[in-house]
Amino acid sequence: MKIKNLIPTLFVGGFLNMLVPLSVFAQEAVPPNGVDDLTAIAGDKQITLNWKEATDDGVIMAYKIYYGVNSVETIDDSYDDEITTPDAQTSYTLKNLQNGTTYYFSVTAIDDEDIESEEYSYEVSAKPVSKSGSNTLSDPTSNNKGNPTAISAEQISNSEVIVNMSESVKIKGGTSSLTFEEKISGRKITIQDVSVNSNKILITINENSLDANNTYRITPHSLIEDLSGNPVLTNNSVEFRALFFTKTSSTPSTVLTPPVTNKPAYSVAPKDTTPPLDPTDLNVDSTHLEEENIVIVSWKLAPNIDRDISDQIIYTRKGLGEWDDGISIGALTSDIDLDVTLNENYQIKIVSVDLANNESNGAVLTFSTHLSQSGPGGSVVALILVLFMTFMFVSSVKRTD
Repeated sequence: MKIKNLIPTLFVGGFLNMLVPLSVFAQEAVPPNGVDDLTAIAGDKQITLNWKEATDDGVIMAYKIYYGVNSVETIDDSYDDEITTPDAQTSYTLKNLQNGTTYYFSVTAIDDEDIESEEYSYEVSAKPVSKSGSNTLSDPTSNNKGNPTAISAEQISNSEVIVNMSESVKIKGGTSSLTFEEKISGRKITIQDVSVNSNKILITINENSLDANNTYRITPHSLIEDLSGNPVLTNNSVEFRALFFTKTSSTPSTVLTPPVTNKPAYSVAPKDTTPPLDPTDLNVDSTHLEEENIVIVSWKLAPNIDRDISDQIIYTRKGLGEWDDGISIGALTSDIDLDVTLNENYQIKIVSVDLANNESNGAVLTFSTHLSQSGPGGSVVALILVLFMTFMFVSSVKRTD
């Protein structure tokens, strides 16, 4: 009896004892990796964020967007609001924002165990702007969209900063066309050189001018105009947070300090240097050439593999002359009316531009505006008529004989 009663006791006790060492094999939950390559594109009362898909040992289920009207720079700062995306999408548009106000953003990832990544993405900013006016596509030299505005600024090296404008611009005042200063102290930064490519202004400064983690403000002046001569809006500044880039890598070596103790820290994403693909299947329709001196150029948009194509630029030239300065036509345009001159040879080049300002090689189309003197097929019709008349004449002579 004692032995029988002891058997279930040993079995249950031994099973319970086995549960203890089993807990040793339980894995500690691992948070997702941080979000990289965050970018912000401003629109009218809205800003669209795009980022690279985060990785995890499980499945990424959603992303959390932190944002506000103040940059998070110290341990005492925090963002005003946060939004969780409905799924694992890597793009999100925040609407009903205030035009003219700069917003700051960071993003984290959330996995299938509801664990959030431990680091913020690197902070980005953008300012919604009202894009009044319209762009007349029938005239490739017309770009009347109202007054241009500065949308955002990004540092691409220790000595270079790009200012993104709302449309293509030209610079009339050289280095005096902008003011560059440290936000808090107001210390002026000397601009050594400035150039423009469509809607992007490249500013060159001394490589020791910026202090990592400090915020800087750039203000364009009225010496910057759009292609129709409209000056930039005054009191329109953009800001960026300075980084330190190593001499051998384009990746910043500084990891910014955590803004708050109970939220993730900043991490820095590598700079994108891969150009987008070219548009394809360029075609020209000259149906309206003789009546209106207009041709219609159409094409297929470049495959947007990385979902980062932000613009297209169209360049034109006559014969083998110089290419013009190019016109920004937007990322989704796939046809355009061009005013041309009769009896000329033309070339069109369309370039894709991504969010990191990388440009594709460009798709080129060559065409002529020479009109046929006898109309389409005129020479063929005339030849057939001559042969027919000759046949009738020979037949008549034979019948007479």
